[in-house]
Amino acid sequence: MVLSESTDSGSPALRLSEYTDPQADLLTPTVRFGRQRIGRSYTAPVYVTNRGTSLSTVNGMSFTANDGQFSLVDPGVCVGNLAAGATCEAWVRFTPSTEGPATATLAVDSSEGMREAEITGAGQVAKSLRLGVSRSPAKVRAGRKVRIDATVRNNGGVPVSRVRLCVSTGRWIAGPGRRCANFESVAAGKSVNRVFRLKVRRNTKRGGPRLVKVVATGGDVLNRRKVMRVRVR
Repeated sequence: MVLSESTDSGSPALRLSEYTDPQADLLTPTVRFGRQRIGRSYTAPVYVTNRGTSLSTVNGMSFTANDGQFSLVDPGVCVGNLAAGATCEAWVRFTPSTEGPATATLAVDSSEGMREAEITGAGQVAKSLRLGVSRSPAKVRAGRKVRIDATVRNNGGVPVSRVRLCVSTGRWIAGPGRRCANFESVAAGKSVNRVFRLKVRRNTKRGGPRLVKVVATGGDVLNRRKVMRVRVR
């Protein structure tokens, strides 16, 4: 409570009013980026609010503990006066440069003191497989062979283990309907190749197209699929 004297009307008077301190606070005390690919940037919002009923002042926002992988998109966006009940949005950027966990502490300096937010994330090396397939010839006679040339390339930054390359066909091909080639590992930036020679059954009717499905798998990488079309003449 604040007790004040007023003489605006020419006569002494007492005015009783309620005073509430400003209360700058963080609506997001923790920000979790999770596991993200090394070399790319990701952003997440942090909200600064004034829970009080009077004006607050934000003096600055900075990291008190940071290994260089976290930054503010605009360090001055919330600096200045913050009205009662108002909220300001700032953005934190995470650019992982090393594999493994990363942590930082974001400090908001206001007229009411310091508020802190815990920022966490983790960098992970990209794993990526690319599948290339060709077939020859596009039209094949019954009783002859069609060649499926499949290449898997590791475009990621680390080796991919347990790589498998499979070709699936229908009954129009003699022998097993699914044939696979296994590779223990494919190094980063390297490729493996396998040629599948498939013999068309002699009693296969002309026409088509007949489908040949090629699938590449490896470790925890998403499968890559391609479908080739072959006509029997």
